[in-house]
Amino acid sequence: MAKKGWIISVSLAAAVIFIFLAQNKKIESLRLQLDETKQELKQKTEEISTTRNETDAQKKKLVNVTYSLEAERKTYEEQNKVLNEELQRANAMVITNVSLLFGDRAPVVDSSIPSHISSTIIELYEAMQKNDAAKFSELDKKGVLTSFYEQRDKVEKLLWLQNDPDHRAEAVKEWLEVNNAEVRLIKVIYLMRDGSMIDPNYAMVRENGKWVLFRAD
Repeated sequence: MAKKGWIISVSLAAAVIFIFLAQNKKIESLRLQLDETKQELKQKTEEISTTRNETDAQKKKLVNVTYSLEAERKTYEEQNKVLNEELQRANAMVITNVSLLFGDRAPVVDSSIPSHISSTIIELYEAMQKNDAAKFSELDKKGVLTSFYEQRDKVEKLLWLQNDPDHRAEAVKEWLEVNNAEVRLIKVIYLMRDGSMIDPNYAMVRENGKWVLFRAD
């Protein structure tokens, strides 16, 4: 009996030791997993921190760029305002000078414009002022100025005619694809009833020995 009791005691002790070792091994495994998790968490935390820092830096950069662009926009607005004011003053000065010099008489005509071209443009203006649609259509054979004729009540007077001031006639020939024709580019300035001015360019093309209004822009 004593021997049997001893065997049972030894077996129980061995079982306890086995269970203890097994639990200890499991605890060690869990500890290692916890350390790995902590390390991964630390890495993720560092990545998040880095990302946040980069994001903050980008935000600051974006704010700076936005501020800079806004400042530039305001600068351009101010410049545009100044230029518009200067343009208005220049327009007013031109209108005043033309009115003082010529009043309601015939417009200033660049001497280099052939008389039959300048007279055609002046006649177009006069037909428009007289509401003479038939005469206007006769002169504006291609219907280039139809929309302008419809707004004739907004026109105060014809100020002057200038022959190709920017020397663009050759470029206009290529643009209009009339390279084989003779082209004249005439700047026309009108005073409008609201005090503003418009300055379209009339492209005149010689067809069958006559100058015809080909385009206005």
